[in-house]
Amino acid sequence: MRIAVCDDELSQIQILCGYIDALIPKYPDYAIQYDVYREPEELISYYKRTEKPGYYDIIYLDVEMGDANGVNAALKIREYDRTGLIVYITNYAKYIYGAANTDMFRYLIKPVAKDDFNAVFEDAFKTLDAKGKTFSFTYNYNHYRVYVKDIIYFEILGRKMVMHTTTETHSFWHQLWQVHEELKDYGFVLVHNAILVNMAYVHEVKRTHLTLHDGTAIPISPSRSKIVKSLFAQYEYGRCCL
Repeated sequence: MRIAVCDDELSQIQILCGYIDALIPKYPDYAIQYDVYREPEELISYYKRTEKPGYYDIIYLDVEMGDANGVNAALKIREYDRTGLIVYITNYAKYIYGAANTDMFRYLIKPVAKDDFNAVFEDAFKTLDAKGKTFSFTYNYNHYRVYVKDIIYFEILGRKMVMHTTTETHSFWHQLWQVHEELKDYGFVLVHNAILVNMAYVHEVKRTHLTLHDGTAIPISPSRSKIVKSLFAQYEYGRCCL
């Protein structure tokens, strides 16, 4: 795991690096290393001269760095890297206006508490782990495998299960409860006895339905309404840890 810390305040860098150092022993099977940048231009320059295998997995990016703006820096980084997890560090949430265009992963409010930092780091670790996780299924005696991160939702139509991904749709025979058991630790929530949704693609949750980022409306069964709203709130809290 490769991490970048970009902040113009030395004291803030020391705090964040200290948190990372304390976490490294908890992941003995992984080589975790981090680089420090005092100016966003230095980080952008790194991306300009580096090939994709050398990109960072997590980028802790201060929003207010003198005359520089961390969100603007993130926009430039996104010209090279669309997959690195950007975690903004800010004094006020309002300062990350426009961050939606940078595919922000999370943000943390200064002074960054250790527990909040650890929670976001662990969530990032799970997300990175999920990027490599695949879901396998069989149809017409052929075996298929798709990345879990690309799955938007599953639904039961007739007697078949339909899996909607970011690029295509697959139909096959499977039990929804079995898929739920396999993927519930990766942000998938049962919103209906026939629908399982990846919360990463959910824009809004109402009492009777939820809306995906592409505008698709998916019904929520009355018996699942409260728990779905609660799970989405927990997911959003993790995504924007205050």
